[in-house]
Amino acid sequence: MRNLYLTLVLLFLGTFGAFSQAPANDNCANAILIAPSATPVSSTNLNATDNAANPSCGGGTQILDVWYKFVFTGGTFTLTTQLGTLTDTRIAIYSGCGSGQINCSDD
Repeated sequence: MRNLYLTLVLLFLGTFGAFSQAPANDNCANAILIAPSATPVSSTNLNATDNAANPSCGGGTQILDVWYKFVFTGGTFTLTTQLGTLTDTRIAIYSGCGSGQINCSDD
């Protein structure tokens, strides 16, 4: 079994509040454990920082990242995003914090 780390990059329109705290999963060390299921996970990058290397897809603009992790047990899995108020998403999968990018998807 292998822990995989995701950086979900959500770019929003509008002005973000200057006095709010960063999300709890702003850093890879604080990645939130998610279980593979049909249950959606809500997320925001409101007041997140750009503390990781930019994913290899989606251009050179530095992103504001939030982190999740899951245990890969084999087989096939699919990650999806719903746009709603989002204007752009990037998802990268890593084998660990800060290294080993496995895959990346822009939109």
